Amino acid sequence: HVAGSAALMKQLHPAWSPAAIKSALMTSTNDIKLANGSLDPDRFGYGAGHLNPNSAANPGLVYDAGPVDYLRFLCGVNSLASDDPICTTFGAIAPWNLNLASLTAADALGKITLTRTVKNPGAATATFLGSAAVPGWDVVVTPAALTLAGNASASFTVKLTRTSASVGVWSFGNLVWSDGVRQVRSPLSVRGSLFASPFLVTD
Repeated sequence: HVAGSAALMKQLHPAWSPAAIKSALMTSTNDIKLANGSLDPDRFGYGAGHLNPNSAANPGLVYDAGPVDYLRFLCGVNSLASDDPICTTFGAIAPWNLNLASLTAADALGKITLTRTVKNPGAATATFLGSAAVPGWDVVVTPAALTLAGNASASFTVKLTRTSASVGVWSFGNLVWSDGVRQVRSPLSVRGSLFASPFLVTD
């Protein structure tokens, strides 16, 4: 179903990258519910939600990424050495800042800030208001509103500060951008930690 929907999206928007198509499919989904009508709490079990191709055709905003973004990610996770020509040329990013349509922080030491960039793939100027919530965490989206001309992009940050969430336990929520008609919803997942240490230390 996903592959077929992606093929239809590519036919509809031939200039879109694979990342933009994936973003549109992810951020336009519907909630997954259990047989009793409640929301499925296993976010990692179902991902972004139930596929909605009609909404994906006009998603409002997309999270795009290209080869340079993935190279910078590989440098950031040390899959490529810091003195590799690729890393010295393009730099590195923290793994949680790869411009995906989902936001995940695996080891937040009390607080963490994630950065994303969105693009308005349409022709008309649009204003989107941002909101986010994760149980046990205070979440601040900056800026709280984005006004984008057609084909324009803008960056924003999501700052998470642990309040009542248990350490070492995943908390699941959403980041939503809305223009009053469309909702661009991204999964937002975070796990708090008390300390961090390198995997290996040598001298």
